[in-house]
Amino acid sequence: MAPTQTLSVRDAQDLEEFRSWQLVKRREFEQQLNKNRLNFGQWLRYARWEANECHDLARARSVYERALDVDVAYVPFWVQYIRFELAHKAVSHARNLLDRATSVLPYVAKLWFLAVQTEEALKNYAKVKLTFERWLEWRPEPVAWDAYVSFATRHGDPELARQIYLRYVDQHPTTDTWLKWAAFERDEPANIGNTRLVYETGAERLLRAQDAKVAEFIDSWTQWETSVQEYHRARAIFDTILAGKEVSLPASVRHQIVTVKAQFDRLYGQDTQLLDENVASWRISSYRQSVEADPRDYDSWWQLLTLAPDEATFEAAVAQPPLNSDRKSASWNRYVFIWIRYALWLEYAVEDIERARSVWQRCVQAIPHAKFSFAKMWIEYSRFETRAGGLAEGRKVLGKAIGKTSKIPPKAKLFRYYIDVERKVGEWSRVRKLYEKWMEASVAHGGGSGRWVDVLRQYVDFESSIGEDERVKALVSLAGESGDVHAREYAINWYNDELLYDESRQLYEDAVTSNPASVTTWIAYALFESQIPTDEQLDAFNASDDTELELEITDTHRKATRKVFTRAIEAIGDNAKAHIAILKTWKEYEDVNGDEANQRRLQEMQPIKLDDGTYEFPEVAEVVAKPNLAKFLASAKAWQKKEEAE
Repeated sequence: MAPTQTLSVRDAQDLEEFRSWQLVKRREFEQQLNKNRLNFGQWLRYARWEANECHDLARARSVYERALDVDVAYVPFWVQYIRFELAHKAVSHARNLLDRATSVLPYVAKLWFLAVQTEEALKNYAKVKLTFERWLEWRPEPVAWDAYVSFATRHGDPELARQIYLRYVDQHPTTDTWLKWAAFERDEPANIGNTRLVYETGAERLLRAQDAKVAEFIDSWTQWETSVQEYHRARAIFDTILAGKEVSLPASVRHQIVTVKAQFDRLYGQDTQLLDENVASWRISSYRQSVEADPRDYDSWWQLLTLAPDEATFEAAVAQPPLNSDRKSASWNRYVFIWIRYALWLEYAVEDIERARSVWQRCVQAIPHAKFSFAKMWIEYSRFETRAGGLAEGRKVLGKAIGKTSKIPPKAKLFRYYIDVERKVGEWSRVRKLYEKWMEASVAHGGGSGRWVDVLRQYVDFESSIGEDERVKALVSLAGESGDVHAREYAINWYNDELLYDESRQLYEDAVTSNPASVTTWIAYALFESQIPTDEQLDAFNASDDTELELEITDTHRKATRKVFTRAIEAIGDNAKAHIAILKTWKEYEDVNGDEANQRRLQEMQPIKLDDGTYEFPEVAEVVAKPNLAKFLASAKAWQKKEEAE
């Protein structure tokens, strides 16, 4: 049998041996599945083997179908099956599977996303719309509606986007939904009528529903009205709502709106009729005097640009960079935000894309990226290029941002935004490269290993969210083998959550082998042995219907823990401080879990302080519990009765 077990496809000399190899492998897969039909990973490996090694697509399909019979609700079965069909250009098969999957599991967003991404990749835009419409019949979460709107916008169909929003606000009548619609309309500055209609309708419905965030919507509405120089309308909005003639506002909502109104009054005055003639002119004059006295008073520049935005004022403001370019400061933050406002003003108010692009480029040059940078600036720049030139242009800006900031610690906000963009369009390979680049940058710039391990944690969560279990295990394994303390701790915690205690134990062994003087590692290892279930406890839990495992400390736990503590004392050697720390923890453990003999022995092992300030340590020996005589006699009597009966 040994030659048969080690036979591989490379050993086959002819077709007969190849067939023999196939038969052996299939028998192995079938035997494993007969033992445990719920071993989902084995089903997937079986199907991939049939497809990749044997190139038998029919058998691979058969394996996938049998797997679905075992658990039709297991999403990775559907995902891998569909990707298999797409990889072999069986588009019709893939479409049929997508229809089946979304019919069987209509509330799994991942399957719907896979369906629309497939059809969009095939440029079958009509089918994409039909798929979205089927999805919306199931009243999905907002992410589905957002994706549909994004599709319509991406393909230049604003009317379709508006139709979607009309249904969106009915299904999810929240402030966030209405704000998304208003933001969509604001992206077209010339479309003032539609924007105002959205705000008016949204305010009416949200006020009647007494939505807790309605004040945020009113604030957005009035800010937009002032941005198009409609100060009278903004004032009328507050007056009408607070009058409460049609809708009685709760006290909390009224307080929020009053607070927003107070902010409006501070900026534009209470008498709107005299705003342009008196208040505005006085404030403009005041702010001009402030910036003349201090050209780097960026708060005054900001207020001046709010009241009197023009290109000359913007140019005068950005011509005054902060004096200190060695470190990031509040002044630099305010200065960069003026650049951002300048670019957005040219894009929306002036509607000059090329001049706006020039401002973005000048802003990038004005910042000493080798010393510090601004994620907000890069993100807004990327959004601009995405609006103006498409996703590819937006990606170029983000790539340039990572390159420009490579000499400073990585900008977490920048990486998170780039990753979010790629996740929304389903570019998983790009997401993985970004996470890898993020981790490399975190390690290169130091700042503690916890930083890159936090990125690793997000990477693992991403792979887990898309069902890539094998990648998750590989990442965790690499973390444990990296030699980094924080990474090892994360890997151990992950293995413990997955009940993979042997892997955790091996990581502890590797750690104490590579650094036997680490007191904290020895202590953690010892206590770990009493914090995990024994094989018997784990088997009993798996056989029961309990949802939680109640751990009871047994002799097996105590022996394993004492064994590690004993090894720790021997490994520490003459290090008195470490010796004392381990003995202290061991004693605390025995005080809670040990018997009198072990507690007494630990007391005898405590160090003795000598006159010269050094310590003398008694001989260390593992405590051996006394045999349980009563149990032994009971077993002997039972054995004797059995013999007599026979």
